[in-house]
Amino acid sequence: MKNTVLITIMICLVMITIKIYTPIASAKVAGMNGYDLSQDYDFKQAVGIIVEDCEIIEDYIDC
Repeated sequence: MKNTVLITIMICLVMITIKIYTPIASAKVAGMNGYDLSQDYDFKQAVGIIVEDCEIIEDYIDC
């Protein structure tokens, strides 16, 4: 019984440590989220120029 409680506490502490040190990425450009940027013509053109061998087809960037 004692070992089970200690193992449970250990697992919880490991999970809390992982949660604390796992970075959460959240980026916005000019106040736009990912969906807004995917719909923005100028942004898609800029990405197409930066990334080599890509082609912009309507709403998609094909690499």
